[in-house]
Parts: sequence; structure tokens; C-alpha cells
Amino acid sequence: MPPSTPPPLEQKKPSPLPHYSPTFLTTAAGVPVVDNNNSATAGPRGLLLSQDIWLNEKLANFVHEVIPERRMHAKGAGAFGTFTVTNDITRYTRAALFSEVGKKTEMFARFSTVAGERGSADAERDLRGFSLRFYTEEGNWDLVGNNTPVFFFRDPKKFVDLNHAIKRDPRSGLRNATFKWDFWTLLPEALHQVTITMSDRGIPDGYRHMHGFGSHTFSFINHEQQRHWVKFHLLTQQGIKNLTDDEAAILRGVDPDSSTRDLFQAIDRGDYPRWTMYVQIMPEADAATVPYHPFDLTKVWPHADYPLIEVGVMELNRNPENYFRDVEQCVFSPSNVPPGIGFSPDRMLQSRLFNYLDAGRYRVGTNYFQIPVNRARCPVFSNHRDGHVRVDDNYGGRPHYEPNSFAQWQSQPQYREPPLKLEGCADVYNFREDDDDYFSQPRALFLLMTPAQRQALFDNTARHFEDAAAFVKERHAQNCERCHPDYGRGVRAAMARLNPIKPGESCCPPAHVSSDAWATRPPPGRSVQPPEPPLYAHDGVRMGCCVGKAMPPAPPPPCNVYTGADEEQQQQQQQQDEDARYADVAMCCPFLQARAAAASALATYTDAVQQQQQQQHKRQNAGKAEARRGAARAAAAAASSTCPAALPTAPQQKQQPATCVRGAAITITSITPAPSGASGTVTRKRKVVKTHKKHRPSRGAPC
Repeated sequence: MPPSTPPPLEQKKPSPLPHYSPTFLTTAAGVPVVDNNNSATAGPRGLLLSQDIWLNEKLANFVHEVIPERRMHAKGAGAFGTFTVTNDITRYTRAALFSEVGKKTEMFARFSTVAGERGSADAERDLRGFSLRFYTEEGNWDLVGNNTPVFFFRDPKKFVDLNHAIKRDPRSGLRNATFKWDFWTLLPEALHQVTITMSDRGIPDGYRHMHGFGSHTFSFINHEQQRHWVKFHLLTQQGIKNLTDDEAAILRGVDPDSSTRDLFQAIDRGDYPRWTMYVQIMPEADAATVPYHPFDLTKVWPHADYPLIEVGVMELNRNPENYFRDVEQCVFSPSNVPPGIGFSPDRMLQSRLFNYLDAGRYRVGTNYFQIPVNRARCPVFSNHRDGHVRVDDNYGGRPHYEPNSFAQWQSQPQYREPPLKLEGCADVYNFREDDDDYFSQPRALFLLMTPAQRQALFDNTARHFEDAAAFVKERHAQNCERCHPDYGRGVRAAMARLNPIKPGESCCPPAHVSSDAWATRPPPGRSVQPPEPPLYAHDGVRMGCCVGKAMPPAPPPPCNVYTGADEEQQQQQQQQDEDARYADVAMCCPFLQARAAAASALATYTDAVQQQQQQQHKRQNAGKAEARRGAARAAAAAASSTCPAALPTAPQQKQQPATCVRGAAITITSITPAPSGASGTVTRKRKVVKTHKKHRPSRGAPC
């Protein structure tokens, strides 16, 4: 029987399920909602009825709809796009992503601030996250970087401490500038990143106008099983644009979401942002010979040694249809690398290989990889089963173990990487003993800056200290001086002008600061005498005294190295240096003011006593002069008659006891007359009593 012809459209019967129209409202179970404005009650003014299922569902879903925010990089924006290869690099890597010029790969990018919460402002002086996902035919590749090529430190044990230092004060719930700068300044290797953050590039004018960096050292593996070390750079084609502190302050008030809005609207109007990817390639053997640590996240590779090689162009051309689904639920991890791209001995990279995916499991669940933005575009056979909210076929009835007799879940050894040679014994090594070069690269960066850029660096630093403690300001100024004298002088002058210390505020730390930052071992053949705590908390001569006025460069770190030279001469030179340092310091600390007053009074009193004693000595000597001459004549006469004469008796030296606080250095004049009945001279001895070798005040302390 031939099929019947369907009736014309206007003659169709209405659907028996009209509530399934996309314009209608249903519960999560698909049940039609009768009334979305009035709750069910017992009478017009009575109590609510618990059987109002839609009311219960709305409230329950509302309190569960927020997932934990990222611990770092919480505020961000994202977009989809493509990556196109423009240069052949197959001699370095076998990754299918780079297999031929002109090849396109789908991708997703997320940009973010670092320290702020999910609702914070975009125009903050902060690092920017620069995370990329490439959906390759060999699996997802995540390049999880920042907009700077370096970071604050190189050991991952400090990552949690950084988070605590730059997040909110646990007592007040406010940002604490002292905490942040105290942490940064106690890690001298952080100066490179701090210099970049405080420079004129510290506040990008939107995500489109900043560079991106993989930051870590990764590896390329080619078809010949050769390894090269690699760093990734993504340079914006929109040009670098930045905000001043004043511009950013206005923008934060007018539009807290300025960077997110700029990216979304640019893509929406067809102005697609682009970045050019470059790589730096280092042969594997070079890592053992370069003068810097190639896997140190606080350092860069000089472009003169390893120039940039163009790879391709990244273009963002599609906004997410749903921010939460794509941007908030995206889980990046540096551990996602396809064949041909690998890792390195970078400590920071090694630590991130685990904790990024673990953070994703905590935020969005065990089966995060089923979320569309996280799902690979190639076939996936991971052998993972079950778990919270598993929504795919869960691999049906396939055996979920290996080895098995059914040819399931077979390994693919053809993608094995070449072995990486490692040396040394398993131990806890202090990286500062291996490399204590903290300042050469920030110095090179500082010397590249124009005078205007340097002034911006000084002023931004001074303003960013806000209400930080004076001793933290002083410590940072000393770190800058160790980097370059002009850097330190500029920071001090800017702080004196824009952020002077408060009257009466001590610029010495509240207690002796102990950090492993300067705990370096001496070169072979030298010995190090460990520093001792100062006499009082405010006696920290080596910690500096005042930021309100330019000071001479700080002495070296408190680690005295003795090389066999005259120790007394070294102590005298050290004392002279400390005296000169105190003479040029604006006395801002009340303790130091009191000490200076006491020292001045003691010096005045000592001078008066010495003058009085000298006058008394002159009178005594004048009265005894004739007696001495007569005694001499009598002795001569006795000698002529062969009679032995009593010779003048040498006056006995008597040490006058002195009591002094440890660390003081005072001058004592001891006057000892000749014994009674004997002729002789009066002995004067001026003695410097040193009660401690290394830590003593530069002026006399109260005794």
C-alpha cells in the first residue's frame, strides 16, 4: 500500500505536548511549570506548602550553582579560534600540530589576572594569565603561561606562600601590602619579576595588547629521537598598550570588566585579535654549558644566543556561547602535551604537572574531561570508569583492565621519548648554592630602559608600596641597589616623594630576620662566620635606617668572609663605613634618635673630663719639674762618688674597669701617677674597649 501523502502544514493537528516548546518553562525533570510568580500557600495569606516542587527546586539549585573559583587566576575571559602554521619546524619536533605549513588547528584561549577574585577589577597592576589549548589530532596541548617570561621564584614550595602573601589578610580581609612586599623582598630572585610588574608594562590595556609566554622550558622531540629545549613566545599583532596608575584607577571605577569587555566586543565586531608564535631552540647539550641556569623560571634566554624562530599565527574569532560552560569550567594543565612536545627539569613545571588537574577535579568534578571545552577532538580511550556525573556511555561492557585477552587498551611505544640523562644523588639541594645570580638579568633589563621608563618604574614601585612597613621598603631599596646603584637611588627618591615613611615609624624589622636568601656557601678555601642578631631589634645597622632620604649603598649581605687579611683593619674599616652611613641617614627612628643623643652626651662629657685632666697634669708636671732636675743633679753627684743612686721608678699601669652593654665601643682615659716618694712621669693611656667584634653601634652606646 503506497504511503499516504502528509496533509498540508496548516492542516496538521496540534502537538499533544505543547509544553516542550523552547519558549515554555519546565522543571529540570521536564514537568511543565504552572506558575513562576506565586508560591503555593494555605490560603491567600497562609503558610507555604512544601509540595510546591518548583519553588523547592529553584531554591535548591540556586545555592548549588556556584562552583569553587580558581585559587589563582580566578577572574578571566576566553575565546575560541584557530592556529595556523607559517614556518616549518619539523626538524625540531614530530608534533602533528606543526607537521606542515598552512595547517590549521582549533584552539581555545583564556586570559586572566592572577591575584584578584572572580569579581575583581581587570585593570590591576598584576601578572596576566595566558593559557592556550590546541585541539590536535594527537590529543589536547595546553600551553599554560603568563604575560611575562619569568616568575617570582624557582622552587614550587614557595607557590603556596606566594598565594597567601598576595591574597587577603586573614585578620582584616583586606589586601596587605606589608605581607606582599615582605615576601617578595626576602626572595632576591623575585626582583626580575617585580621589576617587570612595576614597569610601564605592569598594567596591560586589555588582553589584546599584551604578549604571552610559555615561561617554562619545554622540550621538542623530532623523528630522529633528538631532544631540543624550547621556550614559547606569543607576540601580539595589535601592538603593546599599557595603562598608567592614574588611568587604571579611573578605569577600575568606571568599568571593572574593561579587559573582558574589550576582548568580547572586538571579536563580536569582527576585529579578531592575532598573536604570532615564536620559539627559542636550545640544543640539549647546551644546557650544561650556558652561564645561566636554563631551567630557572626567574631567568630568560638571551635572544642573541637563541634567536626567535617564527612558528605560526593564532587568531581568536569566536566568543563563547556560554561563559560558565566554556570559560569557567575549562581545566588547563601543563601535563597535556601531544607526542613531540615534552617537559624539562624545570622544578616549577614539574610541580604543575599534577596539581593543575587535581585543582580541576576539585572545581568541576572527576569527569571534567567530558565537558565540551575540555573534551579532546580526537578519539579518547582512557580506561577511566564511573565517577561523579559520568554522562557518556562509560565504555559500555568493555573490560576495564589491562593486560587482558581481548586486545583492549594497548600501549603505543612508538611515541616513547629518548632517555634524559640525570646526575646526582637524591637529596634536598639548596638551589642558592648552585646559582646565586639574582641580579644580573634584572640589571640588564634596567639598563635597557629609557629614562622615562626608569622613572615610571620608580614611581610605580613607590605607589604600590601603599602602607607597607618602612623596613620592607628599605629592604627592597637595598635589593635594588645590589642590582644597580641607579635603581636603588631612584626607588629611594620616589618613595621619599610619593610614599614617605610616617613620623616615628621604625624602618628596622621587628625582629632579626632569618631567611635562606643569603645562605650561600663561600668559595673553596674561604670560611664564613655566621651573622649574629643585633643588640636590639632597632640596632640593625645592616638593615638600613631610613627611606625618607637617599642613603649610601647598603653594605653587603650580613655574611662576613675572612680571607686572611688583618682582622683589626677590617673591623676598623667596617666601623668607618657604618659611621659614614649613620652620618648621612635622616634620623626617622625614635630609638636611633635616643641612641644618637646619648652618644653625643657621652662624647661631650668624655671630652670635658679629658680637658680637665690634661690641665691638672700640666700643673702637676710644672710643680715637679724642679724636683726632677734636682734629683738628676743629685744622681750625677752620687755617680761621681761611685755611689749607686736610686733611679726613677717607672709608673705602674693600672687598668680602669669599665662596664658596657654588649656591642658598645667607648673611649676610656686612664691616669696613673708615679708611686709616692719616687720621681717619674705620669702615664696617660687612651684605650678603646670593644665588647663585640661584629655588631656594635657606630656611636658610643650608653654605659
